[in-house]
Amino acid sequence: MEKTGKSKKRLKAAGRLSQVIVNYYLECNDAKAKGKPVGWMPPMNGAIEIFYAMDLQPVFPENWSPVCAAFGLAPGNFEIAGDMGYSRDLCGYLRNITGYVHSSMHGDSVPLGGLPEPDILLSPGAGCIPVMKIFHILERRFPEARVFFADLPQVAIENIRDHHIRYAEYEMHRLIDFRAITKSCV
Repeated sequence: MEKTGKSKKRLKAAGRLSQVIVNYYLECNDAKAKGKPVGWMPPMNGAIEIFYAMDLQPVFPENWSPVCAAFGLAPGNFEIAGDMGYSRDLCGYLRNITGYVHSSMHGDSVPLGGLPEPDILLSPGAGCIPVMKIFHILERRFPEARVFFADLPQVAIENIRDHHIRYAEYEMHRLIDFRAITKSCV
């Protein structure tokens, strides 16, 4: 009986999560349609709140991959990435987003209006290697987008020291300065 109760709670949570995801991507497209600048960034990087404070709509292209999988688009995106020379051995997130941005991003089969094209790319100098490569691919795919090259220390939480914090603060200030410089352009 307890397993059934847990299953029902999980299904209910999954339904709620699905709606959050739908609302988020619709919000991203609505922001772009209203002229709000869109910035693509990796998730969990410390800059999300700064983007909101600077009136930028954050978009997480890496997180688009599960949406593509759920709607059956991932195999086609993998095929496009494969045709471009990307090996099947590479990360599925990398192959999916690569294929997606080199396809009809807003075609009839693309759910939720697809991803709005970026005005700014926050290109990470940290995180997993595939995420860094995803953003190198995006830089080439969207040459009109302004690119901020971010660098945050990759340190286990128990090893964080004051100099790591100062460096992360410095990088956040660089991002704010970058946005101030690019505000008239984007």
